[in-house]
Amino acid sequence: MAKSINEVINNVRHDVIFTLNELKENPELAAEWSEVGDKGIPFAWYNNELFELPKPEEIRVWGREVKINKKSYKMLFTCLISDHQGAVEVPISIFRRIPALPEEIAVLKEGNEIGMPLLNQMPDLKRFELLVSLVGNQTVQVTSVTLHRNGWDADNNKPILDSADKEEKDRHQLVCYRYNLVA
Repeated sequence: MAKSINEVINNVRHDVIFTLNELKENPELAAEWSEVGDKGIPFAWYNNELFELPKPEEIRVWGREVKINKKSYKMLFTCLISDHQGAVEVPISIFRRIPALPEEIAVLKEGNEIGMPLLNQMPDLKRFELLVSLVGNQTVQVTSVTLHRNGWDADNNKPILDSADKEEKDRHQLVCYRYNLVA
C-alpha cells in the first residue's frame, strides 16, 4: 500500500525540516541549507510518471547530510505524490540533472516547459520554490531522455570530458528528465 505524505515526512531522517511559509517568515531557519546545490544522489523517475505537489500547507522541505565517497554533503528533499510510487521522498537535486555538452543541454531544454527554468544555476531551495510557483496544483509528466555526462579518472583525480566524437561505448550515459504540465 502506498504511503501517505505524513507517513513519508514522519519517517524520513532529517537534520532540519520546514514548510515554505516558515521559511518565508523565518529565512534563518534554513540559513545553513540555503546554498545547497552541488551534489546529487541516486534517484530515478519512471518514464511518463506523473506527479503533483502536496497541498501548499502540506509541503515540507528537509535536509540531511549524505555521504558520497566518504565525504558528507548537505542535501535537500521533499515529498511529492506520484502515480507510480504514491507519496515519495524526492531529492531536489533531481531537478537540476544536466548533461555535459552544450548541444545535449539544448536537447534537454527542448519540450521541457517546467524543467528548463530549473536547470539554471541556483541553490536547490530556490529551485524548489521556483518549481512550486511553476506547478501550483497542476500535474506534471516526467519523460526521460538519455544523454551523457563527464566521467572521472580516479587514478589521476581528474574529469574525463565527454565528447560527441567518442564512440558510445566510451561515453558515460546520464538519464535526464523533461518536466511538462499535463493538459
